[in-house]
Amino acid sequence: MTKDQLFKEVVREFFQEFVTLFLPDVASQLDFSQVTFPNKEMFTDFPDGAQRNADLLAEVYTKDGEPEFLLFHTEVQATRRSEFPYRMWEYYALLRLRHKRRVFPVVIYLAPGTGGVTQERYREELFGRTLLQFEYDAIGLPDLNAADWEVRGDPFASALSVLMKARQASRVRRRFEATKNIVRSSLNDAKKFLLMNVLYTFLPLNAQEDQEFEMLVVNEKAEDIEDAMETYEDTLVLRGMTRGIQQGIQEGIQQGLLQGQRNAVLRQMRKRFDDLPADIVATVEAIQEEAQLDTLLDEVITVTTWKEMSFPA
Repeated sequence: MTKDQLFKEVVREFFQEFVTLFLPDVASQLDFSQVTFPNKEMFTDFPDGAQRNADLLAEVYTKDGEPEFLLFHTEVQATRRSEFPYRMWEYYALLRLRHKRRVFPVVIYLAPGTGGVTQERYREELFGRTLLQFEYDAIGLPDLNAADWEVRGDPFASALSVLMKARQASRVRRRFEATKNIVRSSLNDAKKFLLMNVLYTFLPLNAQEDQEFEMLVVNEKAEDIEDAMETYEDTLVLRGMTRGIQQGIQEGIQQGLLQGQRNAVLRQMRKRFDDLPADIVATVEAIQEEAQLDTLLDEVITVTTWKEMSFPA
């Protein structure tokens, strides 16, 4: 799943939270109890003959005055291109004509340089006259200040904050705080997994940062976070196995299983031993034999110090 595909799924599953978070004035006028998502629409009647899909369409009633069934159109863009405002107008015009309903358009940018929460417009002029002016809301996540959204304690806002700019907090601390908000929320497991996927995808950690994250979990005795991370990682391994079987990539499956075993060994060692040297961590990370990792996993439960364990020479 690509980054923009993942984000489209997140917006769909957290549609009310998304509108409420970034467009509260609009959210106050919508009835979220009757939101439906029609099948993705493909347009083949563009002037250039190209086929394009609208990223996400939601059908929702308004609350004020006479209730109106309208279309909420959201596009997710990895970058901002000069021709995009015209494209948004094309989508609007085709949706408006096809469905005979009013359309509320929004674009979400996943790349910096778009100005945060703002409005964009497409304008046509001729002979000094404005023939057309079309405006739509734009949300440039990387231009927003993460600190303004992290303090909300909301799991959805916490997940999205990892796409925003942060000046002080470390990457590890940001991942940890966002994980806490997600794991300890009242969301169901499927939604928690989806937001965890956002953290892993948009704020990946290198090996050293991953170790720092594990230490935060241990030092704060955050067993609930540890359990959630294990479940998430196990699910990724299973998904990787399924994809590998389907594609015949056995080497990828094996590496995924081995890394899962390494993580399990190191996680248990950090739980039991306070003085775990960096060279021992590196030794475990370098093990390529499943049997050796199985042995270490058995030993870590019974020994009193890591020095009693059977590390390879």
